[in-house]
Amino acid sequence: MSEPVRSATVHVGDIAVATLERTKDGCQLQYLPSAVSAGKPAVSFTMPVRAEPYKIVGDNLPPFFAGLLPEGVRLDALIRRLKASRSDMYTLLIHIGDETIGDVTVLPTGTSKSVNKPLRIGSRIKFAELRAKLIDPGGDLTDAGIAGVMAKVSSSRITAPIAGMGRKKRYLLKLEDPAYPDLATNEHAVMQLAARCGFSAAKTKVLFDPAGEAALLVERFDRVWQRNGSYRRVHVEDACQLLDLYPADKYNVSLGEVAVGLKGISSSRIPTILELVRRYCFTHLVGDSDYHAKNVSVWINPETGVCELAPLYDVVCSLPYKDLNQRSALSMDGRDSEFRVKDFARFGERFELPASAVEESIKPLAERVLLEVGHLNSSQTWPYDSSRVFNIVSERIRKLLS
Repeated sequence: MSEPVRSATVHVGDIAVATLERTKDGCQLQYLPSAVSAGKPAVSFTMPVRAEPYKIVGDNLPPFFAGLLPEGVRLDALIRRLKASRSDMYTLLIHIGDETIGDVTVLPTGTSKSVNKPLRIGSRIKFAELRAKLIDPGGDLTDAGIAGVMAKVSSSRITAPIAGMGRKKRYLLKLEDPAYPDLATNEHAVMQLAARCGFSAAKTKVLFDPAGEAALLVERFDRVWQRNGSYRRVHVEDACQLLDLYPADKYNVSLGEVAVGLKGISSSRIPTILELVRRYCFTHLVGDSDYHAKNVSVWINPETGVCELAPLYDVVCSLPYKDLNQRSALSMDGRDSEFRVKDFARFGERFELPASAVEESIKPLAERVLLEVGHLNSSQTWPYDSSRVFNIVSERIRKLLS
């Protein structure tokens, strides 16, 4: 077995800004002198540039970097391939390359470029075969990162970075889990619904392989095409990273904790918290019980340079799957179901939002969701029991507005 990597260089975009080293007690992040003196970009909001090192004791990765790792079956396959311990996150991170979410990459010291590339798939590929390759510990496709696996809905739903599906674009391909049929169609429909309700949302498309199996193609908003033919990486942090928490805590975070984190870094505090409230209300109404802390992210908007909520992503309707807990993964003031407008107004007031502003935002949103879900359930592309989903959403909206 080769010697473990003990020193790595951290890049923000194309700029080397720090070293990440193993220590006997854990690990250490040390910004390079050039980053300190020249004001280079920070790795994360929780680790601003400074001369003193960041020392982690007990774990061998800071929470931000742990949040770059894959999850679910992709992580299991990577562990088996590397014959690594699940707790040795440092080794896992070194081997996933530069196809992580956002603009931060970690490469072994002395390595200037990752060997891992986005996958390229042809029109004749079968998704079942691709799924098997992505989780085969003896194969060469387990290294690519991407943490966006929906563990609560299905720990075996797989996400992989894809290239070549469209000029000047990069994508994620989300493969379905047979235990939860039609998730690709489901997520695509809900993401389109979100856009029609006025949310900034990731663009999606359903693909079918020669066997008729569906997968979801998601356009990456953390990659921007540049005139020189390269892709600019966009800084993205999910709520766990923002709160300096490990991914395992994603179901142990409340909406209030997320709001506190956003309040500390957002360029426009009040509008950002209001948008967070609207998104939470939307996911509740459409029945997304898996809207957890890793499904809330901020980004540095590549057009404005402003830190704000990233586009909505990973939103599905859990209601067709009767075996799933239908309560919200994020609690709001100790509640995870049966919300009323006054609950959102009371929450907003804690963050300096006038109750009237919250109410004037939530009520028309609820009315639009009801209209759009009605259209959705009458659509021939919606594969589920239309009346059941519509009745549950209608009842949630009735209770919300009562």
